[in-house]
Amino acid sequence: MLEGRLPSFSSNVDLVDLNASGNALSGTIPSLLNLEQLQRLDLSNNQLTDTLPDLSHLPNLTELRLDSNLLSHSDFDVTTSPNLEVIEIEWNQLTFQDLFDINGLGLLIFNYAPQRPIVLPDSICATIGDNVIIDLIVDQ
Repeated sequence: MLEGRLPSFSSNVDLVDLNASGNALSGTIPSLLNLEQLQRLDLSNNQLTDTLPDLSHLPNLTELRLDSNLLSHSDFDVTTSPNLEVIEIEWNQLTFQDLFDINGLGLLIFNYAPQRPIVLPDSICATIGDNVIIDLIVDQ
């Protein structure tokens, strides 16, 4: 089992299939620049955090599997990757806004839900008669 941060693979310009699923990799997804031949990226079942990066520079990407991580935001719009057919990103911490940003129209498989629960306060208290606004939107 691999542990620690995922190294950069940008110098492996002929890489077609990157599968590091089922490990204990942590941290952010490194830059995947220069991997124009990459067709399948599977980093599922790890502990990767932060943002699903923009992958529009991977023109041959057909499968993206990042399920069961700790991703909490997305900078990726599927419409910029015309060959992408499969996205599996369930069991992360993504929001509905990320779903809209990803824009999964046209995919053969788009597994988005369920997501891991987002931790909210145990209770919200107010006095009757007070003007109370409860805003559970976390997106910025």
